[in-house]
Amino acid sequence: MNRELIEAIDALAIDSIGVARVPDESQIPGVRALDLWRNGPNGAMLFWVDAEPDLNGRGEPVLCDVHLRSTDGTWRVVGGGSASSGPLEELATDLPPGLHRLNGSAADGVFLTWAVATPEVAIIRLRDDAGSVRERPPGRDGLVLLGITSEDPLTQASAVDPAGQPLPTEPLTLWAPSRG
Repeated sequence: MNRELIEAIDALAIDSIGVARVPDESQIPGVRALDLWRNGPNGAMLFWVDAEPDLNGRGEPVLCDVHLRSTDGTWRVVGGGSASSGPLEELATDLPPGLHRLNGSAADGVFLTWAVATPEVAIIRLRDDAGSVRERPPGRDGLVLLGITSEDPLTQASAVDPAGQPLPTEPLTLWAPSRG
């Protein structure tokens, strides 16, 4: 990706994480904000970038994330990751109903999982080994960004249908090595 595009995506991530909301779709031409994860001083955003030949040399679409950390009330970029992808509308094609891991990245003790939820998924249920249960909807276009830090317990992410029933796919395990 060219430097101007990276800087624009980073700025959009900083603004969005500060208000804890995925921005409108038309903020940057050729870029689609998909999902946001925020937990304490850690945050990240997942983006779709149309064919970008400078990044991978092949002119393929790219999924990318931006890792952020808040220090003294100011969000700063601490890393990110990217991977070539097929067309956005085809990511969940031919997958059984549920939540499916696509990729992920890690930076500064934060481990992110990129996933796609098929149209049957209404809620993603996160259950950790400490007994905590949280629920959240899938992100835009069914793309999901799930995060965990080195201090967090082992967590399972599972797909739930509109009737509140679990879907048949195996839960995704979110795990980070302890800092030690």
